[in-house]
Amino acid sequence: MVRIGNIVDGGWDVCHDILFRPRSPCLVYSFGINYDFSFDEDVTNTYGCEVHAFDPSMNLTEFKRSHLKFYKIGIGEANKEITFQGTIWKLNTLKTILEMLNHTNRRIDILKMDIEDNELQVLPEMIRSGAMRNVAQFYLEFHHYYDLGTLRQLHGLGFRIFWSHQNPQAEVYENNRSNSYGNDVYFVNINVPN
Repeated sequence: MVRIGNIVDGGWDVCHDILFRPRSPCLVYSFGINYDFSFDEDVTNTYGCEVHAFDPSMNLTEFKRSHLKFYKIGIGEANKEITFQGTIWKLNTLKTILEMLNHTNRRIDILKMDIEDNELQVLPEMIRSGAMRNVAQFYLEFHHYYDLGTLRQLHGLGFRIFWSHQNPQAEVYENNRSNSYGNDVYFVNINVPN
């Protein structure tokens, strides 16, 4: 494993095993940025990947830097617009985003998703639509996620957990005891050809 990006929140652990590590020309989708592009920039610098970063919550316009492109779009369980704290957010399914960027049949070396408790709605659609079939590594921040059926479906697609840990920025305290409400879980897909 190689830590890419910030040491604490914002960084992610890449499986560097020869069968799964990103190889140029590699493709990365990064959902949920929160103004921290450290992972996106470091994965570009380390592996030479083309990175597509998505976050509807940031007050930024879309931009492109050499290998990094930012979109003011979020991932959703349906194509729609929502209003959040007085701001309109555009959400698209992963399948729609893949089609929009002409990546439907391309290998996605890493798909990172830190979407603050919306994984419960989004993940089942990602599986159902077939959009996960070309994803080699999948990183996900879970928040109180107990849908064992969805996790079994991920397993059925070939996703295997290679690492997980409590996110140090996602901690709650009850009775002077630390409990996690956010865990970073890392999968590799044994069915994606290298």
